[in-house]
Amino acid sequence: MKKFLDVCLWIIGLFFLLCSLGLLLSPEVRGMGIFFTLLGITLLPPLRNKINNKLHTFFTVFNKNSNSENTNLVLIKALIGIFKFTVFSILFIGIIISMPEPQNINTTIDNTVTTKSSTKSKYRNNKNAKLIANVTGLDKDQAGKVYETLVSCGVGNITNIEDQEYGDVYYIEAFGIPVKLIAYIDKEGNITELHYDMKDIIVESKRVAKITDYILNSNDWAKLEVQSQIYIEKFLNAPKTAKYRNMNYSIDENKVIRVFGIVEAQNLFGVPLENSFEIEYTNNNGNFSIKNAILADKKIY
Repeated sequence: MKKFLDVCLWIIGLFFLLCSLGLLLSPEVRGMGIFFTLLGITLLPPLRNKINNKLHTFFTVFNKNSNSENTNLVLIKALIGIFKFTVFSILFIGIIISMPEPQNINTTIDNTVTTKSSTKSKYRNNKNAKLIANVTGLDKDQAGKVYETLVSCGVGNITNIEDQEYGDVYYIEAFGIPVKLIAYIDKEGNITELHYDMKDIIVESKRVAKITDYILNSNDWAKLEVQSQIYIEKFLNAPKTAKYRNMNYSIDENKVIRVFGIVEAQNLFGVPLENSFEIEYTNNNGNFSIKNAILADKKIY
């Protein structure tokens, strides 16, 4: 009987080991492959006998007070069986929990930013996603997907969304981004087109650039704003009376920064006049050099 049992265990153990080879080659089910490997090895009679002998010695301490040796043997075998079953059950459950969820068929390739609408978004309860859902009418997972796409393009917190009431076009304002974004959002929560300051960010559902390519951080903009005002005031008759309005900037595809706005200052007769200005800069690691400058439609640099 023992020989027959050993033969059966050899067959079952080797079967599990063969199954584990295929599972170990796939990253998605590698944990299950490890489980079958351990199970197969522990079923092989030589190792199984060693494990049972170790456990037999360990569990004898739990039934020292029993009067029947046969009872002791039955109890120890039962404890060994329960222990092994518990260990492998916990291991199996842990592997199942840790296994990754199946990936979508349309996994992101290159800069493709659309995903299946059935995907549960990690941003589904984000305040930005809720704002998107309120304006667009999308459900929270679709709205979360929209925000996830915007994040991948360099958007942080959204401050406002405007429905343009024609097609699926929306204007989006976001903190730290000086110009409104124009987004085309379909009913599945995909951003098919995204434009910033007349520049393409997403085209045909594929990201071609990041908004961060065309914006300055707050420190650089503050530095450039002051630098522009100081330069403009060199050409004013009463620089101490200068007041600035609508100062803003844009960055083109060649990384040239254009600062523009309106300055009001008194002329030689003490009359306040408004004039537009525009200064172009190149950025050399945070050092801004003037390339062109215009004040009141006259070139000053």
